[in-house]
Amino acid sequence: MSTLQPNHSVSSRRVNAQNLKSYAGNPEPVKIFGRIDFAKNYKVGELLNNAIANPNVLEDADGHDKWEIHIDSPICLKSMSTYAGNTEDDGENALDYGAEWITLRKCKIPTNMLCSIIEDLIEYLKIDTENDKSHFFFEFLVTSDGNGDITYKIHDYYLAPFLNDKPNIKGILTLCKLSEEGSQLSDVLYRNDI
Repeated sequence: MSTLQPNHSVSSRRVNAQNLKSYAGNPEPVKIFGRIDFAKNYKVGELLNNAIANPNVLEDADGHDKWEIHIDSPICLKSMSTYAGNTEDDGENALDYGAEWITLRKCKIPTNMLCSIIEDLIEYLKIDTENDKSHFFFEFLVTSDGNGDITYKIHDYYLAPFLNDKPNIKGILTLCKLSEEGSQLSDVLYRNDI
């Protein structure tokens, strides 16, 4: 289980892309968890806005069923069949995406900086040829404005490069460097508790 203790009261409910819209009028902070596919080259802001309007954009075309949007901190990603209770094989057929997680807590990044920072990190990870990777994971909290519209107020912020079971040391150093150079990231923590 995760050792991460959130600083904010967050619902233990789990939602998916199809019912994300029902949270638009909910003033309670909701933690969104998704995945960026390098091949599709989505931008985070565009992806989330499009997902609210049309959840079908979160469907995968690479063999995975759908993106998962979670409440609270997920430990790993699994296929929908595994979530449905199909755990007959814990070996090569089990789609369990345990990844090295980089956690940035007490984040104060302005909303309009979020996409550019993530895009920079994605570009950095793309040119890191030491590790084979195909996805980039992100997670953060959002709240609504009381009028039924979801706004992206960043409370907690997580980044996890998917690196074939070994950490991307250069990526970790890059995140630490970002935390020291005016981005107001604090409490940089690397964890591998999967």
